[in-house]
Amino acid sequence: MNHITALARVVGRTRSYPWLEDREMEVAFLDVPILPTSPIELGSYVCIAILEPKPPTVARMANYRDEPRYTAYTSDIRGRIIGIRAMEPEVTEFVLKNDNDDLNTKYAYVAVPHVEGTMVCLPWWARVVRWTLHALDLVAQTR
Repeated sequence: MNHITALARVVGRTRSYPWLEDREMEVAFLDVPILPTSPIELGSYVCIAILEPKPPTVARMANYRDEPRYTAYTSDIRGRIIGIRAMEPEVTEFVLKNDNDDLNTKYAYVAVPHVEGTMVCLPWWARVVRWTLHALDLVAQTR
């Protein structure tokens, strides 16, 4: 499998084991709003680049239709996708195990808009589970 670079926004961080004082481990929550270099799938090796909003400039402030702009910088979060945490109709959330032992962040939950073949590539069994859950949700909503 190839290396995938994903541009992500940090949504939050939390300590994964608060009762272990000697070993602080964190879990990062990331959103991937921009198309990655390849679809993310189980077993993929993903390198995360963090998106930070650029401060507005005078020239940009004069433009009323100013879109937000971002700067991407490399982070030390990189590793294999080891699982799927959640599958919703619009979003799939992957679990990334960080290979960098120097960081306190051991795992990252990477939320990706579910566009099959473009943003994500799920195995057949995960597609069946996702379709079944979505169908059951639709049936429950009609009652």
